[in-house]
Amino acid sequence: MKNNMNILCKLALGILSLTGIFFPSSPAVAQWSTSAYANNSICTAPGNQDQTAIVSDGSGGAIIAWTDYRGESSRVYAQRIDANGLLKWTIDGIAVTTSQSFVQGAVEDGSGGVIITWVDLRNGNDFDIYVQRFNGQGQPQWTTGGIQVSASDGFQTNPVITTDGHGGAIIAWIDDGPEMDAAKDVYIQHVNADGSLGWPVNNPVTEAYYRQEDIKIISDENGGAIVAWTDYRNTTTGTTAVDVYAQRISAGGSQVWTTDGIGVAVYDRYQQYPQLTGDGHGGAIIVWEDDRDADNTNAFNVDIYGQHISAVGDVLWTANGVGIGVSPDTQTRPVLTKDGTGGAIITWQNGSGSYNAYVSYLVAQRVNGNGAKQWATAGVALNNAGMENPQITPDGAGGVIIAWEDYRGQLPIGALKDIFAQRVDANGQTLWPNGGSAISNSTFVQQSPRLIPDNQGGAIVAFVDARTNTTTDIYAQRIQADGTLGGGNGGKSDQLITFNALPSKKISDGDFALTAIASSGLTVTYTSDNPSVATISGTIVVMTGMGTTTITASQPGGTMYNPAPPVSQTLTVVKGDQTITFNALPVKVPGDPDFTLNATASSGLAVSYTSSNGAVATVSGNTVTIHGTGSTTLTASQAGDTNYNAAPSVAQTLSVRTAQSIGFPVVAAKTMGDPSFVLSATATSGLTVVFSSASDKISIAGNIASLLKAGSVTVFADQPGNTTFAAAPRTSQTFCINPAKPVISVSNADPSAPVLTSSSVGGNQWFKDGVAMNNETQRTLTLLEAGTYSVIVTVDNCQSEPSDERTFIVTGIEDPSGSVNVYPNPMQDQLVVDAGVLASGSPVKVNLYDAIGRVVHEDSGPGKFVIDVTALKTGLYVLKVFNGKQVITKKLLK
Repeated sequence: MKNNMNILCKLALGILSLTGIFFPSSPAVAQWSTSAYANNSICTAPGNQDQTAIVSDGSGGAIIAWTDYRGESSRVYAQRIDANGLLKWTIDGIAVTTSQSFVQGAVEDGSGGVIITWVDLRNGNDFDIYVQRFNGQGQPQWTTGGIQVSASDGFQTNPVITTDGHGGAIIAWIDDGPEMDAAKDVYIQHVNADGSLGWPVNNPVTEAYYRQEDIKIISDENGGAIVAWTDYRNTTTGTTAVDVYAQRISAGGSQVWTTDGIGVAVYDRYQQYPQLTGDGHGGAIIVWEDDRDADNTNAFNVDIYGQHISAVGDVLWTANGVGIGVSPDTQTRPVLTKDGTGGAIITWQNGSGSYNAYVSYLVAQRVNGNGAKQWATAGVALNNAGMENPQITPDGAGGVIIAWEDYRGQLPIGALKDIFAQRVDANGQTLWPNGGSAISNSTFVQQSPRLIPDNQGGAIVAFVDARTNTTTDIYAQRIQADGTLGGGNGGKSDQLITFNALPSKKISDGDFALTAIASSGLTVTYTSDNPSVATISGTIVVMTGMGTTTITASQPGGTMYNPAPPVSQTLTVVKGDQTITFNALPVKVPGDPDFTLNATASSGLAVSYTSSNGAVATVSGNTVTIHGTGSTTLTASQAGDTNYNAAPSVAQTLSVRTAQSIGFPVVAAKTMGDPSFVLSATATSGLTVVFSSASDKISIAGNIASLLKAGSVTVFADQPGNTTFAAAPRTSQTFCINPAKPVISVSNADPSAPVLTSSSVGGNQWFKDGVAMNNETQRTLTLLEAGTYSVIVTVDNCQSEPSDERTFIVTGIEDPSGSVNVYPNPMQDQLVVDAGVLASGSPVKVNLYDAIGRVVHEDSGPGKFVIDVTALKTGLYVLKVFNGKQVITKKLLK
């Protein structure tokens, strides 16, 4: 029949090609397909895509991951399709990996996202296990490239994954070691919601003898996991070949049951390929293929057995399992899911005495928590021959939906197959058409179905599709509760809010942020039903009083999403703690004015004070009045109120001591080169005075001061007090350390312009004939005229004594000293200046200067002058006679 359909399809395509009409290879649907021939394309990129994994997106849609060969080597890709059949991420999927890799499994993260695990070859020939988390918008949440969970050299393969219930995942894998030999062990790791590893590296599930394989995993619903596997440790004992073992790993990563696992089925011949589901109480129901009844007359006698293991590792059913599907036929490939009441629903492939898929059909059975069959003894047959590779998911109403690969109508036997599904209710009644509803019956091959519930009684099925007969692609189909295809809600997707329980708060904890998340990624809003306990501004909770309030998280939806069901959490606010900040008190003296205490409570409530010794000081409100010397303890308290507990009291000691003062005499000026000297100051208390200075020009050791540099220096005198006396007010003295007397050195390299150099690098002022020279403050001075020269050094207005004078006759300048006669010297009442020789050439000018360069007399004339000097004071004077460019200088005394 299918061959006829293929022929008709090919004829139709040929006719359409002649008319120029072509079907797109990847239909761009905007809703779930209602045609089993069309379906929804997830990825039709070049190359092959296969090995699918599927999880719910938390909003009625699905996230699908697969291995993709569009490039030079395999990569992992993923796509989200929402409840209406709309693709939410990049067309043909987002790249999960960038190195050669193969998808192995996926699990929901509880917030609308997914955690994907894969085998990765980025490290050369090593096979490693990696995981990555994506949010509902397809954005990676962990380290770029994923988190490596296996840490050994060699080959780590076949990872299985389950949720930790808190946004993270638990991953188990097989470790073949560097040689990939027959010895295989099972290891496990926990990846927290933030991407950190929760358990030790290379954490074993079992390291038993020989090899363990075919691992499966479920959550123990308490932060840990239960792992089952095929085990070869007993292959050398008796006729036992292969067994089934299991182990529970706690939330802390330790083995809960017997080390290396408990024997679920340890029996003759082969017990293998386990599958398991939770019992709702931390234990597991495990099923497997078992050929214990096979013999030489019926080598194909393979049955389905099961066992129930409690959370603490007790075997609850008959030792080595109870028969679930037992007949002379060949029963293989069991899968199961919990029934919601402590039991399980199992389906398997019945080969009618062989492994031939074209004559096999599917059987389903329900068992309760005690292992008793709930449906017909032989189970519920899903009729048609040519059914294999069953997959199962709960329908949300106590029943299940089963999907499979279907060969119906493919006689003579060929390579064509489709995907069908059937719904079975809690009582074992099939609800869809006899033989199932077609999920996909497009051309050529559809295979490897994987399905999840759609939370409305139906399912979403992802599968590998070869309808082009050239490459394999990824398609999906939604089937509704009544067995029809399609579904949705008018083009809008559902969304869910994740809003975790709120811890109890103290009002002193301060404002805090709410962190609810909508699976749509849209903004969540909040309300508080009791503003007297807490109000909300945006995402920030402001606590206003004690009590309880219900905080509700809402998301009203938008153009793409329906409103989310509101989620409420109770916030309990209890009395807050408070503390008092009360700084140490300064020492006081009698007569000090009243002062204010400034202790503060973290609650903002008023602080009260008490004094332990009223004779020393009393407190009124926050004002302290001093009465006498001694000490008293001032205690700051805050008694609390309806919102705050009483604060722990804080005490500080107030000391009232006798006042003292320091007498610090003036310190005379010093000169660099002077010896160390004694500083002298006295305190009225008689206590020792402490001297200090911040200047680098002096060092002080005790009361001995040593000079280091010239300049102005301030020395401080302190007395810190003791138990009787308060610290004295600081006093100080400032004095000069005068620069040392400078020394002049002479360079006559150029006799016409001798160079004078001061021994001081800076602070110089040059003098000529006793008069300060304008702008001559540099270290060196070049002489251009005869005269008597000296230099004085000044630092911080502290001045050295003048250097020794040096008199020079400058070469190239005529020495006219014999042309001027000055007398008497020392002067008396009159001074005669006879410059007649000079006057014959040109007019003469005479100036008389005192020692600081002031002009005390000036005159000009033909050459002879009589100057009255009666009024001049005793001292040094300088006479200058000017004749054109010539200047004759004479030093005079009176």
